[in-house]
Amino acid sequence: MGEDGQKATWINIWEDPAAKEYVASLNDGNSTVPTVVTKNTHFIAADSDAPDQVRQLLANATPATAD
Repeated sequence: MGEDGQKATWINIWEDPAAKEYVASLNDGNSTVPTVVTKNTHFIAADSDAPDQVRQLLANATPATAD
């Protein structure tokens, strides 16, 4: 993801049970990775278009803030 990858928060769901549960809640009970989550959407980044989709999201991203 290059420099834009620094805008993302990377979470290892195998080390964070709450994150694993959250990912499973988004994916019909499956702990599927990589799952990309934004404020407006989420998707499993597994097909050939995924890197371009993620790059586009990151290029347009603003830093997250705590709610």
